[in-house]
Amino acid sequence: MARSPLQSPARSKPDCTAGQAAELDFWIGNWRVRRHSDGSDFGINHFQKAIGGCAILETFQAKSPKGVDYLGTSLSFYDGGDRQWHQFYVDNNGRRSVYAGTMQGNDWVMIAPSVAPGRGSFLQRMIVRRNADGSVRQLGAISTDQGAEWKPIFDLDYTKL
Repeated sequence: MARSPLQSPARSKPDCTAGQAAELDFWIGNWRVRRHSDGSDFGINHFQKAIGGCAILETFQAKSPKGVDYLGTSLSFYDGGDRQWHQFYVDNNGRRSVYAGTMQGNDWVMIAPSVAPGRGSFLQRMIVRRNADGSVRQLGAISTDQGAEWKPIFDLDYTKL
């Protein structure tokens, strides 16, 4: 009997609860987000396991100074094939980022090539740093010279709610 094009050869199911696939489990939960520079409130972030535990779903919400909600969501997963983490992030401003990267010590370092009208092409870098006290620091930067120099764009502190 012929195989349907939607069927794939039998493969063993990956173990998403151990090893590199579990590197970001510390991120699961509800977090208060503050600006690192002055400790002012920035937003709330929620991370949960999804897709049978093989991905992490993020839901972020922040109020702008004008009172307008900013909403963003991402799906992150570890790909054993290329041995990298991947994240697809979208927001309610119609922007998206597609990151790839790895854990480097206590830092989750992700890079996303991007293009923006009027800005041309650039790289976005996100570093999520797990601190010894259980808090998390997230740093964002952009580079217009293929990563030779990075300009900071955000620096945030996360504490569990």
